[in-house]
Formats: sequence, C-alpha cells, structure tokens
Amino acid sequence: MEAGVGTLSSPLRAIVERQLGNIEPIVKRAMLAMREAIPEYELIDDAAIQLDVQQSVAHNVRMWFNALLSGHPPTAKDLEPLISFGRRRVHQGVTLQSLLQAFRTGSRVLWDVLLEQADKDDDIHRELLFKVSPYILFHFDLMGRTIGQAHAEEQQKQARWRDRLQHELCGVIFSHPDDTESFREHALALGIDANASHLAIALRLAAPSGERITPEAGLDKLMASVCRMLSLERDKVLCTLRNGHVLLWVPLIAGEPTNDAERRIAAQAESLPTAGLEIIAVGMGLPDTGARGWRRSSEQSLRALDIGLRIDPTRPVLRYLEVALDDALGNADNLSPGSYAMPDQV
Repeated sequence: MEAGVGTLSSPLRAIVERQLGNIEPIVKRAMLAMREAIPEYELIDDAAIQLDVQQSVAHNVRMWFNALLSGHPPTAKDLEPLISFGRRRVHQGVTLQSLLQAFRTGSRVLWDVLLEQADKDDDIHRELLFKVSPYILFHFDLMGRTIGQAHAEEQQKQARWRDRLQHELCGVIFSHPDDTESFREHALALGIDANASHLAIALRLAAPSGERITPEAGLDKLMASVCRMLSLERDKVLCTLRNGHVLLWVPLIAGEPTNDAERRIAAQAESLPTAGLEIIAVGMGLPDTGARGWRRSSEQSLRALDIGLRIDPTRPVLRYLEVALDDALGNADNLSPGSYAMPDQV
C-alpha cells in the first residue's frame, strides 16, 4: 500500500484534476466541519491562527489530490510544512487530540467530495471503493502520525522550556528577590501576571509520597489535580518543592478584597486533604506582590503549617493570619519561657 494508489481511470482522474484546480470551496467546507465537530477549533478567534489553520487545510487538500494523481504517497519534502503546522499548534493551544480529530474530519470531507463528484457512475464508485478507499486509510494515517509526532516533540520541548523558566523564577524569588526586572521577565514568559497579588500555599504530603515526589515524577500530576480543585489554570500557577513541601502561588482575582480571597481559597483548599492526593495539611501565607512578597508569603505558608499543626493537628487548612501572633511571640528575643506569669498568677 505504501507504493500509492496507482493509476486512476481517466474519468476519476478528470474529477481529481477538477477539484485540485478549485480547492477553495473544499477548504471552506473542511474548516466549517472542523469548527462544528471540534470545540477547540470553534473557539479560535485569533485571525492569524485562523489563517494558519486554513493554510494548513489547503496544503493537506492539495497533498491528497496530488497523491491521487501521481499514484505515490507524499514525499518527505511534502510533509515538511505539515511538521511545522503541528509544532505551531502546540503554541496556539490546540491539543493533540483535537489536532488528530481535525485530520479525521478533513479526511471525511475529502472522501465525501469524491463520492459526490462520482454521482451515479457505478464504475467510479467501484474504483473509489476498491482502489482509493484502502489508500485513504494509509494516507491519513501517515498524516496523523507525522503531525502527531511533531506536536508531541514540540510539546515536550515546551515543557522542558517551561520547567527551566520556572526553576529560574523560583531562584529569583528565593535567592535574588530584589531583582525586579528578572522576576517580571520570567513571569511574563510563563504567562503569569507579575503585578497581581499572589498567595502562597504549602502542601504537606504523606510519607512516602513526600519523599518520592520530584519535578519529574508525580508533581505535574499532583498539581493538575490541585489546580482543578482550586479552579486555577495550571499554566498560570508557579510551583516548586521547598523543604520537603510542595509550594504554589495562587493569583488573587482582580478587585476581590483580600479577606474575601483568603476565605475563598481556604474554603476550596478544605477538600484537598480528603481528595486522595496524600496531602496531610495545607498552609496558607498572606497575599503579597513582587519577588520579595512571594518569598515572604511562601515562608508564611510553611510557618503556618509548622505552628498550626502544633496548635491543632486536626485542622486541614492552616492560615498564617491565624497563627501570626504565635509566630511573632515565638521569634521575640526578649520573650523566653517563664519570663511572664500567666494572667491568673498576677
């Protein structure tokens, strides 16, 4: 089958040549079918992305008809634009599932076009059934494998790039909090609003989960679940491992009062320790801005865990706001055990 479809009869060849000479209606039909069948394509409202998708469809339509006319499958050079399209879809936010569904939808449109053009000609129908239909399976499997591999490779490349940026951003927060420019540049590259107030959350995990979790194993899966339960966009949430805990910074909704935001996030976090994620407790810092503010909030979230669990180990969510006085008293140099008598001893 990899040798191609072979030589077409003169009547079918004439149909294919006629369609190749006027692909615009077919491209429009395929675009409409894709928007109707695939939610991600329906939601694309960026004119540049729409044009890129349209050009991709046009290239695939021409490649299909040329393969039928030549009798041979697409060459490596023919597939190069397809690989580029697949890589760009990653950055345009199109998932691999939707991309492959687009190919299935487009192949159905192209098949329908040939059937319609054959009209009631039994000879052409037989040729389509016994000669072309087996090849269409090979052709669009080749297309799907090619663009799927390109999409997956680019997705892995993007993930490594994001991991590197997140690591560097955390380095700024904990080691160079006064480097405002670097903080903003890294946040912008990650799609994080550097100007928005963020609240740090520390997750204490059950052993051995806390021992085996690493950025490469388990953290992404855990964060996907946590972000879903906290109604957060995963790509806009910075997370890291710190002192055996998972740290993440949650953006506050613009215009939402700080007290309301804290209560809302605390209420959402209540279910985390009971969600089967092996999270023992959740510590919350105070909302803050900038690299230094993010570091301060993260330190507070960890302190909330340490102090809160000593005060009441049954609490699932521990807010620094509720233990701030205990923390201040515990760090006071002039306060030591026995320095002050209890009220009933005075």
